[in-house]
Amino acid sequence: MSELLNTLMQDARVWQGHRHTQTTQPAQSTGYQVLDNQLGGLGWPRVP
Repeated sequence: MSELLNTLMQDARVWQGHRHTQTTQPAQSTGYQVLDNQLGGLGWPRVP
């Protein structure tokens, strides 16, 4: 992969189902509890 694509794939804003793990990072609710539950009960991870 290109360096740019590798960088994008490591970005917390790019969700990858096969790499989903629980996180302790602050998160932003999606506004949909069912979706938040699928995202570890937190929502989208916030980018520092």
